[in-house]
Amino acid sequence: KAIQLAALLLYTFCVVGRSSLKLPPSSALAASAALILVGQALNIAIYRAIGYNGVYYGARLGRPVPWCHGFPFNVVAHPQYVGAVLQIWGGAFALWMAAEHSPLRAVYKWLALWWTACYAHSAYVEQYL
Repeated sequence: KAIQLAALLLYTFCVVGRSSLKLPPSSALAASAALILVGQALNIAIYRAIGYNGVYYGARLGRPVPWCHGFPFNVVAHPQYVGAVLQIWGGAFALWMAAEHSPLRAVYKWLALWWTACYAHSAYVEQYL
């Protein structure tokens, strides 16, 4: 996630440029913040539910991982991936709105779509393969 955030910020400041940015409307910032907060809440919940070993495939490495049917697994099947995707879209939306007058702003949408596809693929592999 840190690498994804760094990539977005580097693109924003080095390619789009600070002069092309403006403060998004408060409604856009609120929507972005809501997505980021819900995503982060899911990520925190996954660590509390199954711990570090569960999050990082400890079961496949022979480490004990508790089986969990409660929150956040009773909300979504892949809370870590859904949480990450919500955070990506929250950040991308805020930056997309900030770069409203830049012809390069479409990159945020395509990056978010790409990362969403990567997480969806990971969830599929984890579930079925």
